[in-house]
Amino acid sequence: MGNCHSAKNAIVPIDEKGIGGSGESFGNPHADSRRGSALKDAGDGEVVEVQDALKRMEGKTEPWTALRMMHLHGANADVQGTGCRVLSSILSSNQQAHAVVVTNVETVIRAMRAHRGSGVQENACRVLMKLAAQNNWQELVVAEKGGVEAVVSAMRSHASHAGIQWRGSGALMNLALHKKNKAKVVEAGGVQQVAAAMAAHPTNTQVQEFGLGVFLNVAWHRRELQACVMEAGAVTLTQRAMAEFPAHEDIQRRGRLVLEKVG
Repeated sequence: MGNCHSAKNAIVPIDEKGIGGSGESFGNPHADSRRGSALKDAGDGEVVEVQDALKRMEGKTEPWTALRMMHLHGANADVQGTGCRVLSSILSSNQQAHAVVVTNVETVIRAMRAHRGSGVQENACRVLMKLAAQNNWQELVVAEKGGVEAVVSAMRSHASHAGIQWRGSGALMNLALHKKNKAKVVEAGGVQQVAAAMAAHPTNTQVQEFGLGVFLNVAWHRRELQACVMEAGAVTLTQRAMAEFPAHEDIQRRGRLVLEKVG
């Protein structure tokens, strides 16, 4: 892997607090096939009911209903965006749900490919960020299913959207913890995209903090990847972030480590 455009380390995976809420649970998506058929054949009115049901699920603990409704209403961007937001909330409140969601992560990535709007992209990045914060296996599964490329595409399509930029950077930072994903982040253009985000959002704390995390995780061991990070402008961006946030402990710590690796 010598082209910058084509082991665990010091950065701890980051997560994001879920959105609390109340609602009902509909159970396993493979159960109640008659209701599933009705949803599949439903019109706009039923889709509105589905969205309302999904919103009432925020903060609950089982992911099956959200996954099922996203599967049945793949062409509806609102259902996909709401479904991803609900999954993000569930992942924050139920650690056991991670295995279910990561096994079905293609549902989330499929939504990102089909619906380019900011609502789907931001909420999907939230899901991928949380999944990749959990463990090595989930980091690897998300990447193998196309998560890295989906996140980079979201960041590229919404360069001015700070929420997508920092959540996307957070997802890439977590994914790059796995030694098999570091080169993949580089090859997908992730380092360059993170550099662009840091340059475009110089006063956003989270964009800067998680961008530095991407640089550090990618560059942790391999010299050729360190060179790629350096070529993306990491030294200048790191120095700017540290100057902008002199009292921010994580930015200062990560910045020093990045400069040790690539400076």
